Amino acid sequence: MAKKTKTETSAVDSFACNEARLLTAMLAYQVMHVARLVISARRMTLILAEASAPFWAAIWPQI
Repeated sequence: MAKKTKTETSAVDSFACNEARLLTAMLAYQVMHVARLVISARRMTLILAEASAPFWAAIWPQI
């Protein structure tokens, strides 16, 4: 006779997991190709190419 587990695990939303991975990959691609990171003292400044600035302005508040 099989024993029933004491706790049940919650269901994983595979679509949400895949979406998060895709968005992370997209951000990494954008940073590698249209931005540079300047590290000075305790600050990190992300410098964007002018062409991508409107895109980043639209998505940054949602991140």
